[in-house]
Amino acid sequence: LIIADENANPDYIAADLLSQAEHGADSQVILIALSLAFAQRVLAAIDNQMQSLPRTAILNKSLQHSHIIIVQNIEQAISISNRYAPEHLILQINDAHKYQNQITNAGAVFLGELTAEALGDYVTGSNHVLPTYGHARTYSGLGLLDFMKWINFQSVTAQGLAIIGPHAETLAEIEGLQAHKNAVAIRRSAQKLEISGTEKHVLMQLIRPDLQNFSAYSSARDEARNGKIWLNANESPYDYITYANIANNRYPQKQPTNIIAQLAKLYQVNSNELLLSRGSDEAIDLLIRLVCTAYKDAIIVCPPTFGMYSICAQVQGAKLIEVPLTFNFELDLNALISNWTAAVKIIFLCSPNNPTGNLLQEKDILACCEHFNGKSIVVIDEAYIEYADSQSLTQYIKQYPNLVILRTLSKAYGLAGERAGILISNSFLIEWILKLMPPYPIPNFTTANIAETLQPQRLADIQQQITITKTERTRLLSKLQSLSKIKKIWPSQSNFLLIETDDANEVIEIFATNGIILRNMHGKPKLDNCIRLTIGTVEENNQVISLFERMR
Repeated sequence: LIIADENANPDYIAADLLSQAEHGADSQVILIALSLAFAQRVLAAIDNQMQSLPRTAILNKSLQHSHIIIVQNIEQAISISNRYAPEHLILQINDAHKYQNQITNAGAVFLGELTAEALGDYVTGSNHVLPTYGHARTYSGLGLLDFMKWINFQSVTAQGLAIIGPHAETLAEIEGLQAHKNAVAIRRSAQKLEISGTEKHVLMQLIRPDLQNFSAYSSARDEARNGKIWLNANESPYDYITYANIANNRYPQKQPTNIIAQLAKLYQVNSNELLLSRGSDEAIDLLIRLVCTAYKDAIIVCPPTFGMYSICAQVQGAKLIEVPLTFNFELDLNALISNWTAAVKIIFLCSPNNPTGNLLQEKDILACCEHFNGKSIVVIDEAYIEYADSQSLTQYIKQYPNLVILRTLSKAYGLAGERAGILISNSFLIEWILKLMPPYPIPNFTTANIAETLQPQRLADIQQQITITKTERTRLLSKLQSLSKIKKIWPSQSNFLLIETDDANEVIEIFATNGIILRNMHGKPKLDNCIRLTIGTVEENNQVISLFERMR
């Protein structure tokens, strides 16, 4: 097949067409030209050259099922060529090299008017055992590798298993091949990956110098966990409240073993890579207290974002550096790098972000972890990840020692009243953060309710409720975005919508008068006249829609 523009030489084209047509009576040649007048000049050149060629009988037969196609432009010609998938493609056009990346289906391509196909047959050195009959759509030219036998060897390290293992398990589960999943899971569960001595040393440099020789308080429950008669903690021997077999007169474990094991299974990490705190707020506070020396060190936040990062920094006396998200609420990695100083100990990123609702791009987050590895801790707050069309970044804690993931049971799991936050990271950081925690942070009532929530049937119910919330999120966005009071609604990967109104204060007041409480975001960076609307039940959402409609 030849693609020719108006500047091509008709004699060259005729010669190339005839050189391929003379192979046999079943050969076919195609010319794609930009005008009928040019095509007629090529036909005249074919007639002229055939008079001196010896294989005229073959040529006449092959030309009977050959064609000339007239198109409007080169792009249309290339589209037709890619569908035809010729064994040989000749581009007799100006700047032929400019178009080579648009060629997706061809055995061999000949660029420019001097590049005759016959040169490829004999002397240019290119492969000439090429796919015919349109097989260039799926095959390349025959080569040495087609005559070789291959054996694949592969080896997976413990760190590699931690990174790719969860994906293999997910795919096996989708296919219904539980034994496949178990073959990976049993290895992952047996691995207790520890970060290297070098990585521990680097992380140690981030911990406050005055804490580096710090010893945690040793509680009675830490010192002895097994016994029948407990006389070591000055507790009352009398349990005055009997509820769900909870021993209210006894101090709880600092980290309840059974709950930690259940959470580790839920988040697909090892038990020593996770701690349970009194909400993510406490985990944020503990992290800043661990690494930020007052009036010396700093944290970076990316507004608009969750306000507790800056509040905890203020309490600790840490400097606050703000690197705003871009106009579409994406991470500005270049700005992060340029604003970073050696004093920055933590970078807080919220994804899905509160209050904007969007996911930060995974590639940007990982680039941040990579760039600041050994320099700063990167905290990814994933409080709303269950509502997103994306997986947690927990799998990367093995790859990046400076990565910390925050999760919570307050949102999707309906345990806001229990104040249960989860911090996931390498075992070294977990061990150090635990040193700063009070001796008995998790009440027995909380432990019991978490254990009940993490039962398989309850988890299945929660997944259904998450699906309903995501469906309601879509319905609310669809119903509200055309109403007069609403100027814009941002797409959300969370259980809330960020809505720009014509007057946020007025909307908040009208809804409050009707007993519906929304969150006013007006006055925060880039959020003028914005409100945050949490997705409620179907009935609650119907009332929201109805009130907005009446506000026209």
